[in-house]
Amino acid sequence: IKSYVFMSTDQKMKFDVSIDTITFTDEHQYTGWKDFSKNVLSFLDKVKPILERIQIKRTSVRFINRFTFPSFENPQKYFNTMVTSKEPQSFYPIRQYGFRLIMDVPNSEIYSIVNHNVETISNGQYLYTFDIDVLDNQNLVYDRDTLTPNLEKLREIKNKLFFESITQETIDLCN
Repeated sequence: IKSYVFMSTDQKMKFDVSIDTITFTDEHQYTGWKDFSKNVLSFLDKVKPILERIQIKRTSVRFINRFTFPSFENPQKYFNTMVTSKEPQSFYPIRQYGFRLIMDVPNSEIYSIVNHNVETISNGQYLYTFDIDVLDNQNLVYDRDTLTPNLEKLREIKNKLFFESITQETIDLCN
């Protein structure tokens, strides 16, 4: 046995425990950090006796956002962070586009991996995946009083990266 996976009945919430990692995944509609962190800590409490005996080598908060855009002729209309040429519009239509950024948070063990990918889908629309993973290599001992502020800090960094990377046009499309 390499891991144990516990799932909700609709299989959108998963708690995967293996010898080296514990991963909580929730693919439901995001209802806010309060609900999400409550679920994470609830699952972690179930394995608390095991976690209290080990050292946590890395914590991570990862959010994968997917947007559908009616067109993608000018990426700067939707995002502030991108790889682009001098001309905002491409002579040829974009079929697929992507890039990755890895950024260190100064004076800490925290870094971020940010992936941007866009691909055409039916009816000339574009699916944009904006994936932000914020990781902390600081060693921790499992304790809610230690883990909760750590996750909050990672979330703050994720939110800063998210909101500094998108334009008001993208925010308006989400609302």
